[in-house]
Amino acid sequence: MTSVDLWLFDFSNWWSRAEHLGELLTPEEWARTKCFRFEADRVRSLLTRALVRRVLGRVCQTDPRSLRFSADSQGKPYLMGKALHFNISHTRSYLTIALAEAPVGVDVEEARANLDVPSLAKRVLREEELVHLKGLSRDLGRAWFLRLWTEREAFFKGTGRGLRESFNTYEWQALSGRTKAVVNRENRHPTGWFTHYVVDPRGAPREGYRGAQVSIATRCLDTRVVLRSNRTLETPEKARYG
Repeated sequence: MTSVDLWLFDFSNWWSRAEHLGELLTPEEWARTKCFRFEADRVRSLLTRALVRRVLGRVCQTDPRSLRFSADSQGKPYLMGKALHFNISHTRSYLTIALAEAPVGVDVEEARANLDVPSLAKRVLREEELVHLKGLSRDLGRAWFLRLWTEREAFFKGTGRGLRESFNTYEWQALSGRTKAVVNRENRHPTGWFTHYVVDPRGAPREGYRGAQVSIATRCLDTRVVLRSNRTLETPEKARYG
């Protein structure tokens, strides 16, 4: 079994603490946050880097400022000197951080009211998926589409490929209500990856839904997801990784 710690942050709960958390950043990271044109984007960048350091430092039981990062040949970042894999994703409102002892990918997407689902769906969904989408209401259709999108992105981020390959190169075959196996569409060979949909902690999608959709990807069918929260970060807890 693979266990994944999944942290979900609402940026609005941390906005007022951005400058304080910025003390965790390196001079190079500070410089990168200054490159953003708009203040809101700068603060999100700062909070993302700082919260990643804070979570990883807590889990590894080390000073967050001492952590060093690098990137593999695919450009996927990793933590140097630690047997811990991580992946991050963020929107305008939310940040997710996934931690595991094996490769992991994560994606979060917001159910924004102005999201042009029909146009996006035509680019990434198969014909049978488009038919199903047309039978749903606007709100439920948006939530369902974002679930599919997060599953696909989590897989590409887990492998480190990003979106350099087409979604249509692969198929996601349902194994249970929340888990799917990723297979190569051309030769039907399994990739060895599985996606796991994580229900929004505030409840399942419904009419008027405006929450976030989150999925993770691992190389293990039997994956346990442990949801963490802002409150968890504030309380001492024995680290499970080293």
